[in-house]
Amino acid sequence: MSDEFNLVNDLAESRAQVYGAYADFFSGNGSSGFAGNWSELVRYQTGVEALLEMTSGPAPEPLPEPIVMDRLYARLFQGVGERTVPLCASAYTGEHRMMCGADCRRLLDAYRAFGFLPSEADAPFADSLGVELAFMSLLAQMKAPAGKQREFLTACLIPLASTVAHELQGLETGAVGDVLAMLLRTMKSDGMLLERADAC
Repeated sequence: MSDEFNLVNDLAESRAQVYGAYADFFSGNGSSGFAGNWSELVRYQTGVEALLEMTSGPAPEPLPEPIVMDRLYARLFQGVGERTVPLCASAYTGEHRMMCGADCRRLLDAYRAFGFLPSEADAPFADSLGVELAFMSLLAQMKAPAGKQREFLTACLIPLASTVAHELQGLETGAVGDVLAMLLRTMKSDGMLLERADAC
Protein backbone atom coordinates (compact mmCIF):
# COMPACT_ATOMS: atom_id res chain seq x y z
CA MET A 1 0.00 0.00 0.00
CA SER A 2 1.44 3.38 -1.00
CA ASP A 3 2.36 6.20 1.33
CA GLU A 4 -0.12 8.48 -0.49
CA PHE A 5 -2.97 6.02 0.11
CA ASN A 6 -2.02 5.71 3.77
CA LEU A 7 -1.81 9.49 4.00
CA VAL A 8 -5.35 9.90 2.65
CA ASN A 9 -6.60 7.41 5.24
CA ASP A 10 -4.44 8.88 8.01
CA LEU A 11 -5.81 12.34 7.27
CA ALA A 12 -9.42 11.18 6.89
CA GLU A 13 -10.67 12.69 10.14
CA SER A 14 -8.79 15.95 9.62
CA ARG A 15 -10.02 16.20 6.03
CA ALA A 16 -13.59 15.53 7.20
CA GLN A 17 -13.30 18.27 9.83
CA VAL A 18 -11.88 20.75 7.32
CA TYR A 19 -14.64 20.12 4.78
CA GLY A 20 -17.21 20.14 7.59
CA ALA A 21 -16.05 23.57 8.78
CA TYR A 22 -16.29 25.00 5.26
CA ALA A 23 -19.70 23.32 4.82
CA ASP A 24 -20.98 24.99 7.96
CA PHE A 25 -19.72 28.39 6.83
CA PHE A 26 -21.07 28.15 3.27
CA SER A 27 -24.43 26.91 4.56
CA GLY A 28 -24.93 30.32 6.15
CA ASN A 29 -24.89 29.06 9.73
CA GLY A 30 -22.96 32.04 11.04
CA SER A 31 -19.23 32.44 11.28
CA SER A 32 -18.52 32.35 15.02
CA GLY A 33 -17.49 28.68 15.06
CA PHE A 34 -15.72 28.97 11.73
CA ALA A 35 -13.74 32.03 12.82
CA GLY A 36 -12.56 30.09 15.86
CA ASN A 37 -11.26 27.31 13.61
CA TRP A 38 -9.66 29.57 11.00
CA SER A 39 -6.07 29.33 12.28
CA GLU A 40 -6.36 25.52 12.38
CA LEU A 41 -7.70 25.45 8.81
CA VAL A 42 -4.78 27.59 7.65
CA ARG A 43 -2.28 25.45 9.58
CA TYR A 44 -3.77 22.25 8.09
CA GLN A 45 -3.56 23.66 4.57
CA THR A 46 0.02 24.82 5.00
CA GLY A 47 0.98 21.36 6.27
CA VAL A 48 -0.67 19.54 3.36
CA GLU A 49 1.01 21.86 0.86
CA ALA A 50 4.37 21.12 2.51
CA LEU A 51 3.71 17.36 2.34
CA LEU A 52 2.90 17.66 -1.35
CA GLU A 53 5.88 19.97 -1.89
CA MET A 54 3.56 22.61 -3.29
CA THR A 55 4.30 26.29 -3.17
CA SER A 56 2.09 27.75 -0.49
CA GLY A 57 0.08 30.83 -1.23
CA PRO A 58 0.34 33.88 0.97
CA ALA A 59 -0.81 33.43 4.53
CA PRO A 60 -4.29 34.88 4.88
CA GLU A 61 -5.09 37.57 7.39
CA PRO A 62 -6.90 36.65 10.61
CA LEU A 63 -10.65 36.86 10.17
CA PRO A 64 -12.53 39.87 11.51
CA GLU A 65 -15.15 39.57 14.23
CA PRO A 66 -17.95 37.08 13.42
CA ILE A 67 -20.52 39.87 13.13
CA VAL A 68 -18.43 41.47 10.37
CA MET A 69 -18.10 38.12 8.59
CA ASP A 70 -21.84 37.48 8.89
CA ARG A 71 -22.62 40.88 7.38
CA LEU A 72 -20.22 40.27 4.49
CA TYR A 73 -21.74 36.83 3.91
CA ALA A 74 -25.29 38.23 3.94
CA ARG A 75 -24.33 41.03 1.56
CA LEU A 76 -22.72 38.64 -0.92
CA PHE A 77 -24.89 35.52 -0.74
CA GLN A 78 -28.20 36.23 1.00
CA GLY A 79 -29.72 39.07 -0.98
CA VAL A 80 -28.77 41.90 1.36
CA GLY A 81 -26.29 43.55 -1.05
CA GLU A 82 -26.82 45.14 -4.43
CA ARG A 83 -25.91 41.88 -6.16
CA THR A 84 -26.43 38.38 -4.78
CA VAL A 85 -24.06 35.61 -5.82
CA PRO A 86 -25.83 32.22 -5.81
CA LEU A 87 -24.16 29.32 -4.05
CA CYS A 88 -26.16 26.67 -5.97
CA ALA A 89 -24.87 25.08 -9.16
CA SER A 90 -28.36 25.09 -10.69
CA ALA A 91 -28.36 28.90 -10.67
CA TYR A 92 -25.61 29.07 -13.29
CA THR A 93 -25.70 28.95 -17.08
CA GLY A 94 -23.50 30.55 -19.73
CA GLU A 95 -19.83 30.76 -20.63
CA HIS A 96 -18.32 30.75 -17.13
CA ARG A 97 -21.19 28.94 -15.53
CA MET A 98 -22.74 25.53 -15.50
CA MET A 99 -26.24 24.19 -15.95
CA CYS A 100 -28.12 21.74 -13.78
CA GLY A 101 -30.55 19.06 -14.99
CA ALA A 102 -28.88 15.72 -15.62
CA ASP A 103 -26.06 16.99 -13.41
CA CYS A 104 -28.47 17.38 -10.50
CA ARG A 105 -29.75 13.84 -10.97
CA ARG A 106 -26.18 12.50 -10.97
CA LEU A 107 -25.46 14.52 -7.85
CA LEU A 108 -28.48 13.10 -6.01
CA ASP A 109 -27.53 9.59 -7.19
CA ALA A 110 -24.05 10.09 -5.73
CA TYR A 111 -25.57 11.24 -2.43
CA ARG A 112 -27.84 8.18 -2.29
CA ALA A 113 -24.98 5.80 -3.12
CA PHE A 114 -23.22 6.87 0.08
CA GLY A 115 -26.34 7.21 2.22
CA PHE A 116 -26.12 11.00 2.38
CA LEU A 117 -29.34 12.90 2.84
CA PRO A 118 -29.25 16.69 3.05
CA SER A 119 -31.18 18.07 6.00
CA GLU A 120 -34.81 18.93 5.38
CA ALA A 121 -33.91 22.63 5.29
CA ASP A 122 -31.12 21.98 2.76
CA ALA A 123 -33.00 19.48 0.57
CA PRO A 124 -34.14 22.12 -1.97
CA PHE A 125 -30.51 23.24 -2.24
CA ALA A 126 -28.87 19.84 -2.71
CA ASP A 127 -26.51 21.36 -5.27
CA SER A 128 -25.40 24.20 -2.98
CA LEU A 129 -21.78 24.69 -2.03
CA GLY A 130 -22.55 24.03 1.65
CA VAL A 131 -24.32 20.73 0.98
CA GLU A 132 -21.66 19.55 -1.47
CA LEU A 133 -18.96 20.36 1.10
CA ALA A 134 -20.90 18.39 3.73
CA PHE A 135 -21.01 15.43 1.35
CA MET A 136 -17.25 15.69 0.77
CA SER A 137 -16.79 15.71 4.54
CA LEU A 138 -18.78 12.48 4.72
CA LEU A 139 -16.74 10.87 1.92
CA ALA A 140 -13.52 11.73 3.77
CA GLN A 141 -14.87 10.45 7.08
CA MET A 142 -16.07 7.20 5.47
CA LYS A 143 -12.68 6.75 3.81
CA ALA A 144 -14.50 6.33 0.51
CA PRO A 145 -12.29 5.19 -2.38
CA ALA A 146 -9.89 7.96 -3.37
CA GLY A 147 -11.13 7.82 -6.97
CA LYS A 148 -14.73 8.44 -5.89
CA GLN A 149 -13.69 11.33 -3.67
CA ARG A 150 -11.56 12.85 -6.42
CA GLU A 151 -14.32 12.42 -8.98
CA PHE A 152 -16.79 14.33 -6.80
CA LEU A 153 -14.23 16.98 -5.95
CA THR A 154 -13.22 17.64 -9.56
CA ALA A 155 -16.64 17.21 -11.20
CA CYS A 156 -18.78 19.07 -8.67
CA LEU A 157 -17.05 20.96 -5.88
CA ILE A 158 -14.15 22.64 -7.63
CA PRO A 159 -16.25 23.83 -10.60
CA LEU A 160 -18.93 25.26 -8.29
CA ALA A 161 -16.46 27.01 -5.96
CA SER A 162 -14.54 28.35 -8.98
CA THR A 163 -17.76 29.67 -10.51
CA VAL A 164 -18.68 31.40 -7.25
CA ALA A 165 -15.18 32.92 -7.12
CA HIS A 166 -15.61 34.13 -10.71
CA GLU A 167 -18.97 35.70 -9.86
CA LEU A 168 -17.42 37.51 -6.89
CA GLN A 169 -14.88 39.28 -9.08
CA GLY A 170 -15.37 43.01 -8.92
CA LEU A 171 -17.29 42.86 -5.64
CA GLU A 172 -15.90 43.84 -2.27
CA THR A 173 -15.58 40.42 -0.69
CA GLY A 174 -13.38 41.23 2.27
CA ALA A 175 -12.51 38.23 4.41
CA VAL A 176 -15.20 36.09 2.72
CA GLY A 177 -13.03 36.22 -0.41
CA ASP A 178 -10.07 35.03 1.68
CA VAL A 179 -12.15 32.10 2.95
CA LEU A 180 -13.16 31.12 -0.58
CA ALA A 181 -9.55 31.44 -1.80
CA MET A 182 -8.37 29.18 1.03
CA LEU A 183 -11.12 26.68 0.21
CA LEU A 184 -9.97 26.59 -3.41
CA ARG A 185 -6.37 26.03 -2.26
CA THR A 186 -7.54 23.25 0.03
CA MET A 187 -9.49 21.54 -2.74
CA LYS A 188 -6.57 21.82 -5.18
CA SER A 189 -4.13 20.16 -2.78
CA ASP A 190 -6.72 17.59 -1.72
CA GLY A 191 -7.29 16.73 -5.37
CA MET A 192 -3.55 16.15 -5.81
CA LEU A 193 -3.44 13.98 -2.71
CA LEU A 194 -6.43 11.92 -3.91
CA GLU A 195 -4.98 11.62 -7.41
CA ARG A 196 -1.76 10.16 -6.04
CA ALA A 197 -3.68 7.77 -3.80
CA ASP A 198 -5.96 6.72 -6.65
CA ALA A 199 -2.97 5.99 -8.90
CA CYS A 200 -1.74 3.34 -6.46
